[in-house]
Amino acid sequence: MARRRDRPPVLPGPPPRPHDPPGRGPRSPVGTQGRPAAGRRTRYARHLHGPRPGLLPRLPAARPQPAARHGRRRGLARHDHPGGRGPGHHRPLRRRSDPRPHHPRPEHVRRTPVTTPAPYTWPLIDERLRQAVDRQLDRSLSDRDASGVIGEFEREFARFVGSRYAIAYSSGTSALHAMCVAAGLGEGDEVIAPAYTFFATATPFAYEGVKVVFADADGWGNLDPATLPALLTDRTRAVIVTHMWGNPCDMTAIAEFCRANDLLLLEDCSHAHFADWDGQHVGTFGTMAVFSTNQKAITTGEGGLLVTDDDRLRELALLHGHYNKRSFQEIDPAAPYYRYALTGMGLKSRMTTLAAAIGLDQLAKADDIEQRRRAVLGRFATALDGNPVVSLTDVDQQRGSNGLYVLGLRFHRKAATVTAREFTERLARRGTEFDMPGSTSVISHEPLFHRPGRTMPWTVVPDIETAAYPGAQKFIESFIKAPLFGYPGDEQAVAHHLDTLMALSEDVAR
Repeated sequence: MARRRDRPPVLPGPPPRPHDPPGRGPRSPVGTQGRPAAGRRTRYARHLHGPRPGLLPRLPAARPQPAARHGRRRGLARHDHPGGRGPGHHRPLRRRSDPRPHHPRPEHVRRTPVTTPAPYTWPLIDERLRQAVDRQLDRSLSDRDASGVIGEFEREFARFVGSRYAIAYSSGTSALHAMCVAAGLGEGDEVIAPAYTFFATATPFAYEGVKVVFADADGWGNLDPATLPALLTDRTRAVIVTHMWGNPCDMTAIAEFCRANDLLLLEDCSHAHFADWDGQHVGTFGTMAVFSTNQKAITTGEGGLLVTDDDRLRELALLHGHYNKRSFQEIDPAAPYYRYALTGMGLKSRMTTLAAAIGLDQLAKADDIEQRRRAVLGRFATALDGNPVVSLTDVDQQRGSNGLYVLGLRFHRKAATVTAREFTERLARRGTEFDMPGSTSVISHEPLFHRPGRTMPWTVVPDIETAAYPGAQKFIESFIKAPLFGYPGDEQAVAHHLDTLMALSEDVAR
């Protein structure tokens, strides 16, 4: 019969505490079934905080060491010797404090270290921004009308764009949803939208049962106005455009098409806060427009705004997310929809006060943001002039100006020995933030846009009719982007991206 190993003597515990039952020592922190008892610190808690005052830590039991065996033994490393690995040939385990042996790389596999600048972050969190948020913390964390910081931000943003009204929402997608509903679009209606865009441009319309008809892209990734006549039906009610990656659409041609066919013109300006077309700020060409403020050139962290000059559309948009107090204050009591003021349209999507405070800070810096970002864009334009491999994707400056969201590049495959994706991967390995967009792509194949109606169960996925959009596909295969930077202290990052881009372009040029 095997003998039990000798155990060390049990150390005496602390004296009973006042709340322990009479005649018993301190309660065990483990329940009767071996699980931690409620309200007691578990082993993980003791690991974080150490033993409770008055308790001694449990000592490990002393165990006799077994004789040496073949193979690896716990806590010891194998030792090679001329006769091979055998019993007893071990070396002591190296202490953590001992320096590790240095094995230099052979010359042919040594790598030159890449100096990587600090990653792009936006917005610049300076002392002014911190003070703005701190002041708002003392002022209000929730505004139910436009009398506070949310109203102040809306008025400043409307002035920035050149519109009569702006309404703030919790996201650009929420603002687009409000735009769809305020426009009166629903089942049986059609809206023409770009096939190449971020999906939120079109998803609120599909959610409301509107049929989204997709248009191909031009050479800048924007909706091609030449494709519009073929997409027009007797159910078409509106056209929505996205100024992709900050480049304004051909608003002259698109606006003329909408006027000629009595269609609503809607704009998604999420990428284009500083863009204009023929000297007119984007967002002011159509009936309504939406600007996202989620990590864009003007940011609130998360949020969006709807802008319009129309009183009625503004009031209807208010009902979509700004119910009760604000709707009672700002909607004309004579309007038939005033009866909905208390409940609105059933949704709440107000911007937070802290987001509005951040937005006000950013608008106060708008001139500086634009100046810095245009300087970076101009620096790349000058350096890339005549580069056969990559060029900027800017529209003709005689017609429009870039919205300063990202640095957009066009890769010329015929002039290079690699593909655009291989080129981008090499740039990334050299410590840059160039990439080819993933979630922004042709969206027409998404099942949401093929649902026959709002009542279709979400557990059912409809059949999808695929279509080709050669203009969009051509743009996608050649488009590369990077942060535009444009803040104090970005010099190293800008220089690193530009130098790396120029060097690799030379390496892969035919």
